[in-house]
Amino acid sequence: MTRPSPRGGARLARALLAGTALVALAVPVVTAPTGAQPATGVAPASSLRLVGQTPWVAPTGQFTLRVRRNGLPVDTVLRAEVHAAVDGRIRFDRSIRGEDLGPTIGPGPAPVELATATPLADGSIPITIPVSRTGPAPDGGVVLTRPGVHPVVVTATTPSGGEIGRFVTHLIRLPTDDTDGPSLAVGTVVALDEPVRPDAAGTPTLTAEQATEVTAVMTALADWPAVPLTVDPTPAVLVALEQDPGDRGAVTELAAALTGRQLLGSPYVGLDTGAWVADGMLAELDTQIAAGSAALSAALTTTPDGRTAVADPTLTPEALTRLNDLGLDRLVVPADQLGPLPEGEGNVTFTELFDITDSAGATIQAITADQELTARLTASDDPVLNGHLLLADLAVLYNDQPAVNRGVALDLGVDVDPVSLEVVLAGLTERTPPGGDGRAVVGPVTLDDLFRTTQTATTQTQGRTTTLVRPYLSPPPGSLGDYPTQLRATAREVEGFRSLTEPVGNVSAPLDQALLLSGAADLTPAERTAILDGISSGIDGITSEIVAPLQQFVTLTSRSGKIPLNLENRSTLPVRVDVVLESDKLEFPDGNVIDALLPAATTTRLDVQVTTRASGAFPLRVDVRSPDGILEITNTQFTVRSTAISGIGLVLSVGAGVFLLVWWARHFRRTRRAKALVDSAHPALAAPRDRT
Repeated sequence: MTRPSPRGGARLARALLAGTALVALAVPVVTAPTGAQPATGVAPASSLRLVGQTPWVAPTGQFTLRVRRNGLPVDTVLRAEVHAAVDGRIRFDRSIRGEDLGPTIGPGPAPVELATATPLADGSIPITIPVSRTGPAPDGGVVLTRPGVHPVVVTATTPSGGEIGRFVTHLIRLPTDDTDGPSLAVGTVVALDEPVRPDAAGTPTLTAEQATEVTAVMTALADWPAVPLTVDPTPAVLVALEQDPGDRGAVTELAAALTGRQLLGSPYVGLDTGAWVADGMLAELDTQIAAGSAALSAALTTTPDGRTAVADPTLTPEALTRLNDLGLDRLVVPADQLGPLPEGEGNVTFTELFDITDSAGATIQAITADQELTARLTASDDPVLNGHLLLADLAVLYNDQPAVNRGVALDLGVDVDPVSLEVVLAGLTERTPPGGDGRAVVGPVTLDDLFRTTQTATTQTQGRTTTLVRPYLSPPPGSLGDYPTQLRATAREVEGFRSLTEPVGNVSAPLDQALLLSGAADLTPAERTAILDGISSGIDGITSEIVAPLQQFVTLTSRSGKIPLNLENRSTLPVRVDVVLESDKLEFPDGNVIDALLPAATTTRLDVQVTTRASGAFPLRVDVRSPDGILEITNTQFTVRSTAISGIGLVLSVGAGVFLLVWWARHFRRTRRAKALVDSAHPALAAPRDRT
C-alpha cells in the first residue's frame, strides 16, 4: 500500500514546505534592466520562454534550445552563453538564480536577431550550440572536455544591449560511453490525486477542472510508457473518473501503460493515518485499505503493491506499526521527517538505504525522498524550464559520486504540471542522444527495483557493521473528534439497509463509497458530518416509504384464526423485511417472526396465523425491521377481541350443565317419592277447619 495518509492535506503541507525552500532556489525567468541582478523568488510570466531543449548532450554532439518570443519587439536580439560546469548542488542552486556562474566558455553561438530568424513550424526560435570534447571549438560551439552540468544563460536584449528577458537553463554533457560505474537509479513516483466528494447518490465525483488536471497527468504517463516508474493513485479518483464516459478512456490508457511499472496500494481516500490509529479506528483503517486495493485492481486490472508506501507527516510511529502488521516494510520518507544523522556519519547521503523503527521497535527499510528535486518543478512559471532543471539536478547528483551504486526517490508530488512531467519522462526515456557516444547518467526504475539495487548505508556499532538507523519524525497525532462514533453509527445503518435491499442486489454500494469518502483528511468536521447525515437521510427516505396500517381491531370467533396485516411499500425498490409479532395472550403457530418480501410500489397482505389463550380483548404489537434487526422501520398495534370459549371453559360449562341436570333429576325423583308415601286421607292433607 502507499500513501496511508492525506495526499490533499499532507501533500499540500509538503508543497508549502518546498515553496518555502524555493525562495532561495527560484529561477529568474523575468525581464530585468541592464546590469540588474535577477530577482529571487518565483517570477511572474516572462515574455521569453523555453519551448524545449536537448536533455542530454553527447561528448561530441549538439545542444539545441528553442525559445518562444511571446510578443518581444521585432528587433530583439537573443544571446546564449555557456558557463563553466557547476560542482555540487550548492553551486547548482546559485546558478539557477544566475549567481556564481563562473567563466563563459566560448566562442558559443552568434546572436540571433528575431527580425531575420527563421522560426520552426511551432513558431519557436532555435539556438544551436555544437559541442566537442577536444579543440578546436566547432563553429558557434564550445569545447567541453569533461562531463558536467553547464549553466546556459539566455537573454533577450534590445539592439543596443538593454536586457528585456532572461532565463538560466543547463547543458548536460554526458560522460563517454566507455565510462565505468552505474547510472544513478531514479525511482520516480507519480501521484494521481484530487479532492473527491460524493454526489447526492453517494458516488465519488470530481469537478470538470479536477478531472482535466488528473487526466492530463495520466495522459503523460501513457505517452511515455517505456519509463519504469511507480504510480501512486488515490483509488477514489479513478472511481470518480470512471463515472464519466469522457474520462473513462484515460483510466483505460493508464491501465495499458502500467506494464513494467509499479502500482502502489492506498486507502480509498487520503487519510490522517496517525489520527485514525490514535483514535482506535484500526478496523475502519483496514476497511479503507481493502476498499482501495479492490478499487485499484478493478480499475487498472493490476494488483497494487502493499509493501511500499510514501510517508507524509500524519504517518506516526504507531501508524507505522499498524501498517507494518499489514505488510508494509519499505518506506519513502521526505527529508524533513528524518532526524539528523548520528555523529560521525556525515558521509552518508540521501541516495542510500537505511532503516527506521516503528513504535514497536520493528525496523522498516527506507530511502529519502529528495524534496529539493521536487522543488525544481515549481522553481519558475515556465513548466518546460522546470522539467529541465530537475534533469540537470539529477546529473549533478550523479557527478557527485559517479562510480558509486546509488539511487534517489523522486516523488513528484500531487500538483505536478503535466508539461513538466512530459519533459521529465522524455528525458528519462531518451537518456542518450541517438547515435551519440554518451553514456546515460540516470537509470529510471520502480521503487521496487530502487530498494533492491541501491546500496545500504552502514555504521559501526560496538565494533560491528550494522545498517544505519535514522530517527523518524512526525508531529503528534491529531484527533478525529466525534467522527469515529458518527462513522460507526452510520455504518451500522448502512449494514441494515444492505440486508433490507438484498432483493435488489448491491444497491448500497454508493452508501459504502460515501462512508469511505467521509474519512478524507482534507474534509472539515462539518463536511464529514454532512456526508454521514446525507447517508442517514437517504436511508430514512427509503424506510419511511414502508408503511403499516394504523391501529386496527380484529374479532376472533374461534380459538384459531388469521389476522390480516397489510404492509405498503411505496418506494421504487423491492425490500425484504422481518415482521416481529408480540402478544401476551396470543400464540403464533408459524413463529413470531415473518420473513416478508415487499415488492416495489405495492401493498402486500400477510395473513398471520394465531391461536388465542383466553377470551377477551388484548393487544398485538407488530414491529417491521430490517432482516438483521438493525433498522426499526415501522410498527403498528392490533386490538384482538376473542369471543370463542376455550377448551377448559367448554369442559367446565358442560360439567356444570350435567351437574345441574343430575341435581334437578334427583330432586324431581325425591319429590315424587315423597308424595307417593303420604295417604290422601292423612290429616295433613285435609282442608283446614273453620274455627268460627
